[in-house]
Amino acid sequence: MNRRGYTAHDIAKMVGGQVVREGNVLASELVPIHQEVKGAISFLRDERFLTEVYRATPRMILTTRQISDKIRHGNHGIVVIENGTSEMYEALALIYDLVTSEDKSLIVPSISPNCEIHPSAVLNGSVHIDDHVVIEAAVSIGSGTRIGSHTKVKSGARIGPNVRVGQRCLIHENAVIGSEGFGFLKSDNGQRIRIPHFASVRIGDQVEIGASTVIDRGSVFDTIIGDGVKLDNLIQIAHGVRIGERTVIAAQSGVSGSTIIGRDCVIGGQVGIAGHLTIADGSQIQAKSGIASSILPEGQKWYGYPALKYLSYLRSYALFKRLPELLDRLERLEKRT
Repeated sequence: MNRRGYTAHDIAKMVGGQVVREGNVLASELVPIHQEVKGAISFLRDERFLTEVYRATPRMILTTRQISDKIRHGNHGIVVIENGTSEMYEALALIYDLVTSEDKSLIVPSISPNCEIHPSAVLNGSVHIDDHVVIEAAVSIGSGTRIGSHTKVKSGARIGPNVRVGQRCLIHENAVIGSEGFGFLKSDNGQRIRIPHFASVRIGDQVEIGASTVIDRGSVFDTIIGDGVKLDNLIQIAHGVRIGERTVIAAQSGVSGSTIIGRDCVIGGQVGIAGHLTIADGSQIQAKSGIASSILPEGQKWYGYPALKYLSYLRSYALFKRLPELLDRLERLEKRT
C-alpha cells in the first residue's frame, strides 16, 4: 500500500508552520533536497543549498522565512517555520515519524546469482547486490542497501539502510556504515530530542574502509565517500561529511558533521576536525592535530592543536620548549636589577 500524500496545508497544520506557496505537490516521503523522488518533502535551513532547490523536481520544502523569500523559481510547495533552528528540527522530527510509520510497498530484493554470501550473513528487507560480491560471516546489511560489483564485505561488518557501495570496495571487520548520526536538539523542558537522519551514505569505487570504522548517514544531505578514498581502522565519519577522491585518513581520526574534505588530502592518525568546515584539496595534516577552522589554501601542510602551518608550528614549538630556560634567565636578570 502506498503512503498517503500530504498537501502544504496538511504539513503546516501538523508542524505549526505557515504556507507560503501551496504548489501542486502531494508529499509522502522525506528525502534530501538533491534526491529526485516523486512526492518528496525536503528540509532546507542553509542558503548555500538554494541552487539545489532550483535543480530539484517539484516537492514540499520546509524552510525559514528568510530562505523562502529567496525561492523564486520552481513549482515547489513551501512551508515556513518561524521560530528558529530548534523548532525547525522538532517539525522535521514530526514529519519523519509520520512518513516512516506508514506502510509502503517493498521493492523486490535483487541478489545476483553470481555473488557469494555466507549462510550466517543477515540481509534485511530490500537489498540489491550486484555480480561478484563477497559477503563474509556475521555481516548484517540493512534494507535499501545497494552493493556494487566486486565488493567484499568482511566478517562482522554492519551496513545500515539506504547505503550505496561502489565497485571494488573493501570493508574490513566490524565497520559500521549508515548508522544514525549523532545530533540532538534541546526541547523547552530540557530534554534532548534526536534529530532524524533520513539521508544516506554513498561510497564510491575502490574505497577501503578499515576495521571498526564508523560512517554515519546524513540528516539532510548524504554522507559521501569519494572514489579511491582509504580510511584506516577506528575512524569516525559523522553525518553529512563529504570526503573527496583519493584522500587518505589514518587511524583514530574523527571528522565532525557537515565538514567537506577535498581531494588528495593526507590526514594523519588521531586528527580531530570540527564540524561545518572546508579542507582544501591536497591538504596534509600531521598526526594528533586539531582543525578548528577551515583550511582554504590548497596543498599545504598543517600541524598542532589548534593547527598552524607546518613550519610555523615547528618554530613555535622550538620556542615553547625553551620557555622554562627563558623564564629562568628573566628571573636572574630581574634579581640583578
